[in-house]
Amino acid sequence: MAFDPQTRLLAGSRILAPLLNYAGFGFEPGEVSDEGHSAEGRFVAGDRAIELRYQWGLAEVRFRVGDWVLEHAEYMRLLGVEESSSLLAERHQIESEGFEALLEDLTRFAAEFLAGDAQRFCALAAQAQCRAVA
Repeated sequence: MAFDPQTRLLAGSRILAPLLNYAGFGFEPGEVSDEGHSAEGRFVAGDRAIELRYQWGLAEVRFRVGDWVLEHAEYMRLLGVEESSSLLAERHQIESEGFEALLEDLTRFAAEFLAGDAQRFCALAAQAQCRAVA
């Protein structure tokens, strides 16, 4: 059976869906790379998004509110929790491909992003001068 990153991303999104759906986010599949080695998708709620890129596991995670965007590692660093991040520490099980570790980080550190007014996220992104490219 050939490797299918889109199928793997959809399977991983099901791990995140209970928490993110409850917070009002819906999953939108994105593009598959021309080479077929990676796939993108995102969870969206209004002007907020958690953007995912899958390539043999969860390769990139970006948080976005309006024009502000932070990579997962930068967001955890700015929150002062990068040493406790399951995804960054790679303390996740290989079988879950990083999705369970991301779920743990979202649960432990991103409540304000998911359900709050996101003011702290925007302030951190402004501090880091992380405005999204058009």
